[in-house]
Amino acid sequence: MNLRYKNKLILILFSYVLTACNSEIDLSEYDLSQGKKVYENLCLACHMVGMSGIAPKISNTSQWEYRIKQGMNVLIEHSINGFKEMPAKGGNPDLSDQEIKNAVAFMVSESL
Repeated sequence: MNLRYKNKLILILFSYVLTACNSEIDLSEYDLSQGKKVYENLCLACHMVGMSGIAPKISNTSQWEYRIKQGMNVLIEHSINGFKEMPAKGGNPDLSDQEIKNAVAFMVSESL
C-alpha cells in the first residue's frame, strides 16, 4: 500500500469518526424525569417488551439505532401523530406534546 493511499484512508476514517462523534443527540432540552414518568404510566406497555416486534424495546440499542439516526424530530413526530401500529400520543390524547417529547427523549437516553 503506497503512502498516498494510506493518507487518504486515514483522512476518510478520521472524517468518519468526527461525523459519528458530532451526530450525538442532544437531550439537554428535555425533562427526562418527566419523560420517565410518562414512560412508566403509558409507554412501557409496548416498549418494555417490544410489542409486536414493532415497538422498539427500551434499552435495546440495536432496535433503536436506526430510529435514533433519523433524529429526534422524526421520532417525536411519529410519537405525537402516530406511526404504523402506534397510535398518536401512545393512545392518550390528554398528554401534551411536551410530555410526549420528554418521554421520547427518556427512551432514547435509555437506548443509546
